Amino acid sequence: MSSPLEQFEVIPLVPIYFIGYDLSITNVTISLLFIVATTIHLGLFNLAGLAGAIIPSNCQLIIEKIFAFIVELINQQIGA
Repeated sequence: MSSPLEQFEVIPLVPIYFIGYDLSITNVTISLLFIVATTIHLGLFNLAGLAGAIIPSNCQLIIEKIFAFIVELINQQIGA
């Protein structure tokens, strides 16, 4: 039987050892890079929407729709 904690195991995907330090690329590294890239990407979209226009741009409308979708999804999950 597999343990439910197996999903949290750190698995080295590319082992790299440099001057006695373990600099391996793991599943956690890949997840962290994805989260950072997504955050930077959304941040740049947010800066693009700060042009000061009264009528929102298409980019801002898309970001607001994504935000509203995520908020609604979270509210459904927590039962609010």
